[in-house]
Amino acid sequence: MRLLTLPTLRELAAAPDWLTARQKGSLIRLYLEASIRSMDGGFEFQGEPLDAVKLCRVLRLLLKFEGSGQDATNRRERVLHILGLNYPLGQLRRPDSPERELLRLLAVHMVSCQKAIT
Repeated sequence: MRLLTLPTLRELAAAPDWLTARQKGSLIRLYLEASIRSMDGGFEFQGEPLDAVKLCRVLRLLLKFEGSGQDATNRRERVLHILGLNYPLGQLRRPDSPERELLRLLAVHMVSCQKAIT
């Protein structure tokens, strides 16, 4: 339900006003999953190349599409392991964290895809 409070994401997902709150949340979630699946090629993460397969996996973990039986701390630990990063878990929640940088890559992808459509 937190997804509904993000107007830009709601707009990108094209969630119509006539849907119920639950339906809008589901539509936004589906949009996020499809956006992650559509990421291909290479990306730059902390000045290093990062392939789309690995990026999609960590984004799915961070957004709880994968590892849903785990709490956020365990999912973040898995992300650090997959990426081979040596950071304390608490670092991932900071404004200038690796987690934010990964989510920024997804946001840039979603906005660029939307621009390509229009």
